[in-house]
Amino acid sequence: MNEQLLIQILEEIKEIKAEQKQTNERLNSIEAFVSDIPLTRQAVLETREDVKQLEAVQRHLVTEHHTFAHHFNVIDKQLVDHAIEIDKLKNR
Repeated sequence: MNEQLLIQILEEIKEIKAEQKQTNERLNSIEAFVSDIPLTRQAVLETREDVKQLEAVQRHLVTEHHTFAHHFNVIDKQLVDHAIEIDKLKNR
């Protein structure tokens, strides 16, 4: 083999090694990403449970709000009725 051919083969080997190094780096990145999937899944499941609990609390608070609003409306109506009765008694 002549020297030029050996230099060309050496350059190609260097390119192949550089490509292999990039491929290995990409694989390492992918492996790191994939290894985080169980942790991400666990975090999503925990967050989902937290959201369910918050929604339940919110529904309870909305129900209480409606109950209190109803009681306030009843009391307000009673106050108006009493005010009317007091005015009637004053004007006798």
